[in-house]
Amino acid sequence: MARSRYPAPYAILHLILRLISTCLCVVTICSASYASSRAGYGTGMVGAFVAAIFTMLIDLSEIAGLVDPARDVRRFTEASIVYLELLIMAVCGIVPIMVLMAFLGLQHRDCENWRPKDECEAEEKARRDVQVYVLLAWVLPLCLV
Repeated sequence: MARSRYPAPYAILHLILRLISTCLCVVTICSASYASSRAGYGTGMVGAFVAAIFTMLIDLSEIAGLVDPARDVRRFTEASIVYLELLIMAVCGIVPIMVLMAFLGLQHRDCENWRPKDECEAEEKARRDVQVYVLLAWVLPLCLV
């Protein structure tokens, strides 16, 4: 009997979940980029970038294997995908939060001793304006977990 042209329901569900994960990674990269460029959170967003890019590499390789009609693209074995997913969970759950907490903890809030008060107030206003994007950059990797 010939193989069905339609993929199994599990493969369709797997593909949809991988696409959602990839979209969340793109949104994470966009929000981390915006926070980095607008308010100087560059060092604090490194964890979000690492988590999103690592997750996208795994997701896109699985998507390529799922959508290949000729079945030429090899997919990961079940054991290797379990280990990679556990690694992704650890990276997405720990790295962005640790890097952001370290960045905010090491950052001097005692700005007025080193620079004029208006410059410090402008910097604080810029940081408050991008607070939502900073929150997104470390909450979205947690959603991936």
